[in-house]
Amino acid sequence: MRPSTLFSSLTLLTGAFAIAARGGSYKTAPTGTYTSYPSVTAVATTDDEAAIYQVLAKYPLAVDSKNFAALSDVFTSDVSANYGEGTVYSGLSDLEYGIAYSFNGTTTQHSLTTYSVQSISASAASTVQYFIATIFGTGAWQGQAAMAYGQFDDTWVKTNGSWLIDNRNLVYMGPFLGNVTVFAFERTGAGNGSSSS
Repeated sequence: MRPSTLFSSLTLLTGAFAIAARGGSYKTAPTGTYTSYPSVTAVATTDDEAAIYQVLAKYPLAVDSKNFAALSDVFTSDVSANYGEGTVYSGLSDLEYGIAYSFNGTTTQHSLTTYSVQSISASAASTVQYFIATIFGTGAWQGQAAMAYGQFDDTWVKTNGSWLIDNRNLVYMGPFLGNVTVFAFERTGAGNGSSSS
């Protein structure tokens, strides 16, 4: 079965909350223009597509379990990740810190949905992936949640037989819903309303 329909587990709020860590406004989510992608250029094998699909699934699992060190199984060490409103992470350690900060004091569930390989060769690929991120409040915010909707546009490189993301662009496809004060940075007054998904 080709990895290109629904797949679930973990991905939006990492961008919604990364924005908060770096400064920006959560009240109206940043939006972007969806690019009209060309037909898939298949020069690799379905094994490569399956491998990419498996790596994508590791992202929400790492974030929701707060095992941020596991993001090294998803991104290159020099990854560039644009999470909107000027929030650009340079390098894996920067990305790990921003995501960890964004979700501090919350529990999360990221769900990856529509997925498509846009281009692929023996050593490079590009994909687009929709996501829904739900952030659940804790303590005084128990029972409250915020949700974000968006897409990840990723470019990939194959190094030593493994596929990793070397560039990520997050585009929010609508406003955040729910109670955004469940975010730790908002409750503590840290940051100024940005977040990562």
